[in-house]
Amino acid sequence: MNWYTAKLVYIIEKNFEKQATEIEEKLVLIKASTRVDALTKAHEIGIEKQEHISLFNGNSLFWKFMYVVSLDLIENWDSGIEIYSCIKEIDSISQLDYFKYQGNKLMMD
Repeated sequence: MNWYTAKLVYIIEKNFEKQATEIEEKLVLIKASTRVDALTKAHEIGIEKQEHISLFNGNSLFWKFMYVVSLDLIENWDSGIEIYSCIKEIDSISQLDYFKYQGNKLMMD
């Protein structure tokens, strides 16, 4: 079995205030026999980790899984390997198109 890191991208959908689009990138560990199995597992995890939060005032947030944008084999475990999650605002739909491009490109590799 091999270990991989997969970067999952979520869009944070709100039923209130239509300001800048927010996305979250999550880097997760995947244990799989092959790259294809790892990509399949990454997609499954992406869907499983979708989350809906109801706020006290009736508003809600939904972390909608969009794409797996990278998948990398970890060949050597070593000190300093960083796993992270990052939320950021994006200023145009073209950035979402870029994630779609990266996700589709990964599927073709």
